[in-house]
Amino acid sequence: MSEFMSSHWKKIVGMVFLIVLTVAMGIACAFTMTKNIEVSLDENTGNGSVQTQTLASQRQSQIGEVLKQKGYPVDNGEYTVSVPLDTKVKDVDNVTIKKNAKGTLNVDGNGHTYDSTADTVGDLLKDQNITLGASDVVVPSADTPLTTEVKEIKIVRREEKEESRMEAIPFEVKQTVNPELEDGKQNIITAGVNGSKKITDKLIYEDGILVSRETVSAQTVLEPVTEVIEVGSKVTTEVKQETREESIAFTSQKVENPELEQGKTNVKTAGVNGTARIIENVTYENGKETARSVVSKETIKEPVTEVVEVGTKAAEPAPTPTPEPTPEATQPEAPTEQPAPAPEPAPAPTPEPAPAPEPEPEQPAEESNGIDLSNATHFTANCTAYVATGNATASGAWPTSGHTIAADLSNYPIGTRIYIPYFDTVFTVEDSGGAVKGNVIDIFFDSYAEAISFGRRNLDAYVLN
Repeated sequence: MSEFMSSHWKKIVGMVFLIVLTVAMGIACAFTMTKNIEVSLDENTGNGSVQTQTLASQRQSQIGEVLKQKGYPVDNGEYTVSVPLDTKVKDVDNVTIKKNAKGTLNVDGNGHTYDSTADTVGDLLKDQNITLGASDVVVPSADTPLTTEVKEIKIVRREEKEESRMEAIPFEVKQTVNPELEDGKQNIITAGVNGSKKITDKLIYEDGILVSRETVSAQTVLEPVTEVIEVGSKVTTEVKQETREESIAFTSQKVENPELEQGKTNVKTAGVNGTARIIENVTYENGKETARSVVSKETIKEPVTEVVEVGTKAAEPAPTPTPEPTPEATQPEAPTEQPAPAPEPAPAPTPEPAPAPEPEPEQPAEESNGIDLSNATHFTANCTAYVATGNATASGAWPTSGHTIAADLSNYPIGTRIYIPYFDTVFTVEDSGGAVKGNVIDIFFDSYAEAISFGRRNLDAYVLN
């Protein structure tokens, strides 16, 4: 062996050198050889904005260094790389750089921000350990891609409940005709009773707020009872004979008076209405008047014709004034010689039939109480009588005999003063009544006997202006 080594040592050393050299060269090649990797930059906008580039790098280089050298945003916190940055080039073929999605997540009344690389909204919720109920609503939906365009995610907690309540069922009303019951009257045969039903509603709450209510079922618990009413149709007819008095309007006559100045008039005889007594048959059906016919008509007081004098005397011409003498006048005329159209005994105003000796009935009985009827409005009042009802009058005052009357307030308002010569009294309108219409005047009396005794009469009356 030693002989062999001695004779071949040079060859052996040469072979070892070659082996070491080969290994060294292999190791050097391993460090200096390159590899192609595919790098994708995803801006995560959701519209396919992905840029892909192939890079040739030394196999032993770290991915992070390679990406930085090529200007990729790998260390600003806004992008996420699909592999660790210290990974060797030789160990990967593809690298993805994706921009993080940022926004606000609102759930259970709270809002917080997220910074995520999750692919969908649902993936983000899983990463956030948020559990969804069966009826919960996610906006946008869980399968929506999580891109930089999504700025807000809202989770609506949705809850459904059922509630029951009772509700009344109104009863119906049925009418039947009873020919034995007086027309206009009614009797309840069967009283109506409301029924009831059980209503079940479905209520939907979103984040604890009621947003809808829907009836899902209705069950009758108690049937309603129909109300039965009988309506009378029987008509009772009654004929009564009634007596009333009616005014007979007076007529007017004009006569000329040559002693009365032209253009003037004078009432010589005051007109007075007459009175007629009328007997009528009045038909009532169930107490309501339906017809009226005259049986007889008798004049119990003839009307007095009004006589009016019309003046025809021409007015006297005004006296001509005498001219006064001027200083130059040589022969002034004495006033005694020229009796200047003397103010002739001023046409002694033709003694207009002085308002004196005229017969009393010819003037509206104003002298009895010194009442001035010159501007009063005359009318014939259909006078009736009434007594106390226990209530105040329409004016609010309590009625007083000899003072209070009721009238049609559309013709004679509260406070109107009306003089009735029959009573020689001025009455005041303080009340009204359902049957007091037109020229009807209802006079208040203290006692029922007085009212019955007065009855109904047509009397002259004057509205004092």
